[in-house]
Amino acid sequence: MSSSHSSTGSTDSSKKIVKKSETDKRPTFRAGLLRDAFFKLQIGTGSSAYIRQVHEDLLCFHSPYFRKAILGRFQEIEDRVIVLEDTDPNLLATYMDWVYFGTLPDIEEAVESMTEDGFLEFPYENAILALYIFADRYDTPKLREDVVRSFYNVYVHWGPTKPPYFSLVITAFTTLPESSPLLHFLETLFAARYIPALDPESERKQRERLPHNFLLRMFLNSDTEAASHEERLKNISNFLEKNGEEDE
Repeated sequence: MSSSHSSTGSTDSSKKIVKKSETDKRPTFRAGLLRDAFFKLQIGTGSSAYIRQVHEDLLCFHSPYFRKAILGRFQEIEDRVIVLEDTDPNLLATYMDWVYFGTLPDIEEAVESMTEDGFLEFPYENAILALYIFADRYDTPKLREDVVRSFYNVYVHWGPTKPPYFSLVITAFTTLPESSPLLHFLETLFAARYIPALDPESERKQRERLPHNFLLRMFLNSDTEAASHEERLKNISNFLEKNGEEDE
């Protein structure tokens, strides 16, 4: 299944990927900052529970939510387990890869999966959106930033030049807070590149499901030229939580 929107943007696969922020250094074995103290992240209960063990120092470093839980109500509990809600094993495995190695689902693999018409296949979008929602729920700012950079690299640097599926928009705008930088990015992407007349029937049927907050943003952007929104897309700092300088 392929995405369905068109645009006026252009694709230049020679552009380099926007680098991740290196201002914060994660605890490492080499620096002697990882103690032999672990917490368990658990999905489900009983015999069917899915459990992964993570260094406490890494959880505390990356997430104020986990830091508060670990240093607060869980500090004196012998069975050091945090049960995660609305999470599946694949998502937790992706989160673990990021915690230990700083990696996300492969952008190049996602781009290679594009259809001949230049649309991005849906599974990649789903995976990184789910990761952003996880990072929002469990307050992991650096992961949220890395996911926004991943979306940005795919849609602005690598192509496709079309916005994503409406189903992704529906999930994002009904789940994330209004202040989310990812919502701002999606809003700008659609304002710059969405052409309603090119929607196939499958996407037209999705229009009635579009959230009110997304439609309101699009309405408020309607009096601005698409080129102005395209200009905003040139600077990733417009979509990051910290106002940093534009990447070289």
